[in-house]
Amino acid sequence: MSELENSVSLIIPAYNCIRFLPDMMTSVEQQSCPPDELIIVDDGSTDGTSEWLDLYAATHENVSVLHIPNAGPSHARNLGMASAHGTWIQFMDADDCIAPGMIAQMKAAITEGTDLIVCGALRQETGGIEHRLRFRKVGFWAKEQFPDLLIEMDYSDKRVLLNYVWNKWYRRSCIEDHVLRFDETLRLGEDFSFNCSFFKCVRGLTVIPDALYQWKIAGNNSLSTRFVSNEPLRRKKMQAEFCSLAEYYHILPEMMPAILQSEGFQRWSALSKIGLKQCDLPYEKKLAYLRTMLDAQGKKEVLAYFGTLDGKAAAVKAFLVKRDCLNLLYWTFRLKDGMLRKHR
Repeated sequence: MSELENSVSLIIPAYNCIRFLPDMMTSVEQQSCPPDELIIVDDGSTDGTSEWLDLYAATHENVSVLHIPNAGPSHARNLGMASAHGTWIQFMDADDCIAPGMIAQMKAAITEGTDLIVCGALRQETGGIEHRLRFRKVGFWAKEQFPDLLIEMDYSDKRVLLNYVWNKWYRRSCIEDHVLRFDETLRLGEDFSFNCSFFKCVRGLTVIPDALYQWKIAGNNSLSTRFVSNEPLRRKKMQAEFCSLAEYYHILPEMMPAILQSEGFQRWSALSKIGLKQCDLPYEKKLAYLRTMLDAQGKKEVLAYFGTLDGKAAAVKAFLVKRDCLNLLYWTFRLKDGMLRKHR
């Protein structure tokens, strides 16, 4: 298709997700303002996803399916962007859904000077538990206001603004002009890296408060809930991206406490996954992993995070970190995993 004014290309990586496709596609079909272009990148699926998508595309003019060998969501999104024609790019995960009015509301939020539109999201966990995610500062924000916006955001704001790509519209010309792509070496955290780069390039940002994206947490199948062996390298990349963004807007000293606290939370979350039953490293390698993650910089970040918490539990954890009590930390994480599995 040729580019139409304010048209949107919806890009969806799909890998072995056949059980989620009917609900996901229904949520797209129910849009009061449908996407002008729907690009689904089948990332080497082997469960029937490929065949299902081909049958669907055969009866929908605006749908195209690209089949590739499995290479991960970053490569799939990059390929989707290279094939897109819309003024705007929207990303979606194949196991999620969007509210019926999402595309219409995002389109209505377009103003002169806006290159990025952000909405809220509804995190839906197994068991019917729901959490609303939203950025507190709504309305239009010009680039010269970004330093104050970044300095004043709390951890929840940071997640909505930087951690995810599926609750946003990106102006495609901005992506192309600055040759922005997802880091294909990352299987987790690629959204954050892309957003930090994009946020340096935009003229303005529009935030709407409505939770228009439905983020479904599918138990232990999500990468965000699993142990990742290259986490130390990934964390260094994430902090470098965050610091680079702060340096670009000349606010690194002001942002450093928030960066340390945010990285501390992320590092502690990653550390806790060493206790998951799914993590099959030998015990000595698990301790080595903890030692690597809790180097001098790692301790600084984790303790900065614990400094924002109250209560005895946080004080005990901080004590164990300061004293390098790696054995006790590991068994704390193992006990937590066992209790969670018992109550699932």
